[in-house]
Amino acid sequence: MARKNLSKKPNRKGLAGALARHLLASKVTKPKTVANSRPKLGDSPSSKDDPLKKPLQDIPLHQKFQPFKQDDKVILVGEGDFTFAKSLVAQSYVKPENLIATSLDSEADTLSKYSGSNVQDTLKFLRDSNVLVLHDIDAQDLVGSFKLNSRKENMSRLRGWTSMVNYIVFNFPHLGTGIKDIERNTIAHQKLLAKFFQSCEDFYKVVKRSLPPQESIPVHYTQLQEHNDDFEYDEDDEHKPSPKKATEAKDSKVVVSLFEGEPYQSWQVRDLARDSIDYKVQRSGAFYWDIYPEYHHRTTVGGKKETTRPPTNRKARMYVFEKYQRIGKPRKIK
Repeated sequence: MARKNLSKKPNRKGLAGALARHLLASKVTKPKTVANSRPKLGDSPSSKDDPLKKPLQDIPLHQKFQPFKQDDKVILVGEGDFTFAKSLVAQSYVKPENLIATSLDSEADTLSKYSGSNVQDTLKFLRDSNVLVLHDIDAQDLVGSFKLNSRKENMSRLRGWTSMVNYIVFNFPHLGTGIKDIERNTIAHQKLLAKFFQSCEDFYKVVKRSLPPQESIPVHYTQLQEHNDDFEYDEDDEHKPSPKKATEAKDSKVVVSLFEGEPYQSWQVRDLARDSIDYKVQRSGAFYWDIYPEYHHRTTVGGKKETTRPPTNRKARMYVFEKYQRIGKPRKIK
């Protein structure tokens, strides 16, 4: 039997094609190593090069990347003990009535898994603040989880929202399966992210059909000074927006936060977003833990303990994705 040619790229489009291409890449080449890309987490770069090592007083609050504004409609998926949602409200980044905080776990499982982290008080705070808290929401099937398929239950779990969602946010996605093999771990998380991106696109399509037509409104740009090196537009982005030409609709964005370094770099989140749903990074910035003081990054399996290494000592980044608007005529492929 002839061997399959693994070097031939699949010619499928959409989610299936994206997964096939990235699974192929994982078979043909090993995941990128930290040594070949970014410094190891154990390295100690100078404070000039490492924004998280700079004294906090050297980085004013208004220069720290925070993509939301109060009037934005935000859905959080994959919440653990709901402390990120609490921080968004407590710090007045988003109005509580504009926030939907969700978790994959049932409420009973949430209370059990995070019993040592005051999760019951956190949920009470959110509900008393008028945040919509929902459980059993699968980030890989938002349409089904929100019950948007049935006409009788159309948008029932969204409590009659009448405006478009601006952001769907997935902070530090992780399966928590404990897969030791690097290649298998990478493939599993690439599948998770690709399905999440596809789920977001499906969700936005269904919700848009349920809402009256809306005019495009200016994109919001966080007020940051130009010399903050930790807030940047992607240099390879052909449609890199200019504040003078901010005329696109500001809805339908997807936000993913990831730690820097391996194994997260090998997940290729930018490529997955582009190949699965044609989304590109609109902007990205360092994830500053100190501007979310109520947030406690917990392990996926739950419990009071945080991750193996203190998250505040780890560099992370928040990526804001939007639909890619191609510029110019497509090139002919010879």
